[in-house]
Amino acid sequence: MNKLNFQAGEFIYHEGDIGREMYIITSGKVESIREMGDDQIVLEILGAKSFFGEMALFGDPVRTTSIKAIEDTEVVVVNKKTLESQFRKVPEWLVTIIKTIAQRIIKTKKGIKPKTRISLDYSIIKTIGLLVEEYGLTEERGKSVNLRLVRDEVCNLLGITEDVLDSRLQKLNQFNLVSVKGSSDRLYIPDKDRLEKYAKFLIMKSPEGSKFGKLLNPNEIQAYERIYKVIKE
Repeated sequence: MNKLNFQAGEFIYHEGDIGREMYIITSGKVESIREMGDDQIVLEILGAKSFFGEMALFGDPVRTTSIKAIEDTEVVVVNKKTLESQFRKVPEWLVTIIKTIAQRIIKTKKGIKPKTRISLDYSIIKTIGLLVEEYGLTEERGKSVNLRLVRDEVCNLLGITEDVLDSRLQKLNQFNLVSVKGSSDRLYIPDKDRLEKYAKFLIMKSPEGSKFGKLLNPNEIQAYERIYKVIKE
């Protein structure tokens, strides 16, 4: 098996790349990153004896995250031929279980893959909107949805941690785009139209925003620009 060395700050591969091998870390650390528009979300940090890129050996060659060394890092490269040679040393039934689990994971990931890369906030807002439409209740404070459901579904769909989601919700809450009060177990949408307009503003701010034309009037753009600048800080 070949060994490769990467310097701190060097990418091993990028999200969307095609790969045919997995990697085992022998020394150093890497971070797994999900790129969404201008956002780079660190999903996890992996150290010695950890591995990544394994789905490439089970029929899913498209990298779903970027991997970057955060220390000088050495990895062992494992290709499919090497893996199959190791499989011959274990019972066939165990190999079948491993391959079946891998295929189920691939199928699940493809089913929940986000439809947009405009920005993380946009993806969160649109996912919350879908959950509210499907499971929401109409209350005096606006439409609401179970907060635990939001955390589970948004994190699973977008591949982010609860800490990342909570930090984004706090910023949206700051401008009353969503409302999470104290120990409440529900997330409220005080003004659905206002939240949808902010989502349109995020489309306009995206690299391909010019394709969509003017989705808001000048006064709305100015108002949401102020919100956007604070949220992005």
